[in-house]
Amino acid sequence: MSRLSQFVTEIHRRSLWQVLGIYLAGSWVAYQLTLGLVEGLGLPDWVPPFAIVLFIVFLPVVLATAFVQEGLPGAADARGAVPLYRHPPPGPVERVLRRHPLTWHRAITAGVLAFAVLGLGVTGFMGMRAIGFGPFGTPVTRGELGERGVLVADFEPITGDSLLARVVAEAIRVDLSQSPVLHAVDRTRVGYALERMTRPADTRISGEVAREVAVRLGLGALIEGDVGRAGSGYILSARLVSADSGRVLVAVRASARDSSDLLPAVDQLSARLRERAGESLRTIRDSAPLTQVTTSSLPALRSYLHARELVYAGDVDGALQSFRGALALDSQFAAAHRAIGTIYRNAGRRTDSMLYHLRAAVRQEARLTEWEQHHTRGMLYTATGRIPEAIAEYQRALALDSLDAQALVNLGVAYSLLNDNARVEEYSRRALAIGFRSLSTTYWNLECAQLNQRDFAGAHTTIADAAREHHGSPTLTHMRLRLALAEGDFAGAEQVLDSVASSDLDTPRRLYQLLRGHPERAIAPSDGPADPVGRARGELLRAYAELWVERRPQAAVRRLKAAMWLPALDSVPANDRPDPYAALVLAAAGEPRLARQLIERYEAGVPAELRPWHTAALLAAKGFVYLAEGRPDSAVAALTDAQQHAFCLACLQALRAQVLEAAGQSDSAVAAYERYLDTGWDDRHSVFPNLLPYVPSLAPLAHERAAALREQLGAPEKARAHYASFVALWEHAEPDLQPRVESARRRLARPPAVPR
Repeated sequence: MSRLSQFVTEIHRRSLWQVLGIYLAGSWVAYQLTLGLVEGLGLPDWVPPFAIVLFIVFLPVVLATAFVQEGLPGAADARGAVPLYRHPPPGPVERVLRRHPLTWHRAITAGVLAFAVLGLGVTGFMGMRAIGFGPFGTPVTRGELGERGVLVADFEPITGDSLLARVVAEAIRVDLSQSPVLHAVDRTRVGYALERMTRPADTRISGEVAREVAVRLGLGALIEGDVGRAGSGYILSARLVSADSGRVLVAVRASARDSSDLLPAVDQLSARLRERAGESLRTIRDSAPLTQVTTSSLPALRSYLHARELVYAGDVDGALQSFRGALALDSQFAAAHRAIGTIYRNAGRRTDSMLYHLRAAVRQEARLTEWEQHHTRGMLYTATGRIPEAIAEYQRALALDSLDAQALVNLGVAYSLLNDNARVEEYSRRALAIGFRSLSTTYWNLECAQLNQRDFAGAHTTIADAAREHHGSPTLTHMRLRLALAEGDFAGAEQVLDSVASSDLDTPRRLYQLLRGHPERAIAPSDGPADPVGRARGELLRAYAELWVERRPQAAVRRLKAAMWLPALDSVPANDRPDPYAALVLAAAGEPRLARQLIERYEAGVPAELRPWHTAALLAAKGFVYLAEGRPDSAVAALTDAQQHAFCLACLQALRAQVLEAAGQSDSAVAAYERYLDTGWDDRHSVFPNLLPYVPSLAPLAHERAAALREQLGAPEKARAHYASFVALWEHAEPDLQPRVESARRRLARPPAVPR
């Protein structure tokens, strides 16, 4: 028999095939357990390769042990057959085999020890990494990152392609939004820092500018990087840099074969950066790849980023065109849908398009990061009036990142719509505590909440705090004007307005003029844009003043008849036309037929889900229609229901009081007037919140009517107080309004009557 045949015979005789099969099966099971531990415990990526090396090293050891332990040829005959239930004394062959170094006991012990050493090595590595000791310490464990996230600066375009460098930086920002350790601060906070630095919103964030932004935001570190070419491929590098010293804490690189490999390369770069920074390996592995949470199309991402830059530069139309270009390249690019929806929401127009794009983003939310998913749903729920659901989404976003300034601000806005001013104040203060001191959002919302709670001392403190960072801002002057009006300090309000140029604070100046009885100064014939919606809203504002300030209802009717049935409005989306508000004015002016036409046009053209923002005005319009038709009880019920749907504390109380007065319920009417007057002052203290650029308060009307009712009800002192407030408001009103002021003065000149 040949030597090869003898060797094969020996393999079969010694059962090596069976041993090999058992070893390979056991190794596969052990390797799967190792992978499970790596995923479950967040062990480093080098553990599975080390385990494979150990399996390979011990394979010949196991086979050699099996070969030896089966004995030499003829050993079985030497031992003879042995009954299973007896243990005869070992023979000479057994004694030789037991003394051989290759025994099963030793092989198994060696394998266990080898894996124990691997386990100890992993434990030591993870321990030193966790406590920041030795060469495995990280910026996280050494406390070099702070707790407020990191700033991703604009990358340097070594290739000369600046847009490509910005695309890579944006991709890094998106990926880091999934990181609990290197969470990239959102653009809202960056914009706030630029505002404090008196730099434009589209300023390039790099070099010293980036470091100053990071320091102003209280960040411990920022991420810089560059994009270079290597033949047809790219070399990407990123550095985690200390914000205060500029010291490089971590530096990583990645390469891409060509442009199609660029986004996967950014994924690798980000993962290495996160690992070296000290993030849990488990959370890194759990992060979705960039192509899943953004787009797999690099040209689409380029178009998207270009659109973002146009937004910061103020070119909204150009931005919309570029966002649509991104969608043309990738129709499932959820972030582009979200961006278009945001633009329409901020503009207050094209609510149908806004909802279309926000819904598209939600349908494709798997292409968004978890943070973006919560904010997109919150935006959609707010747009459709589902405020509690919006609050829940922003709370979930805040649970992901307790320093999410955008979530804090949006929660404040959402709670203001529920008239929960204590919560508005809470979330505004939390935003201030993390360093987000935006005048137009944080300080503004905080002062609103304080005025609504009549905390005037707190509002003075808020303005003083804001002035230290935003001295000279027109928004700050507007806040001072609001506070003066809330306190009834008209001399102070005049002083605030006199301190700025006539072109500044145009909107609040007009609001103030209407409050003080000067509609001609406040509303010039040329006011308002030329587009059909702008013209309709401008005419509605004039009709409002004619009806409730000047008491000229027929003039208001003529104006709205000419404005609300223009052919140009037929092409305007139904929800963008101010039909419910015009119907309200027409019905209150005694034209229920025309009011019903607008109500029916609105209800026929606007789906129910888009109506929550205008439900209060719609119900109020129906209430005045009922009143004009001689149905006072139905009118009172409709106005009461309208106030329950209003996103303001008292904006409809004065109108409800008029209906109650007309219905003969004087006690309830005067209570409603006084509730309106006692409610804190903010920009929603009007009939048309969030619709018109400026709307007159009904405070003069409320004081005038409350005074008359108090006289009728036998409360002369309260009546005198209302007459005095009315005279103070309109002391220098226009001549056409002075007869009403003189009437109030005559009543004040009468001797006080004895209360009944």
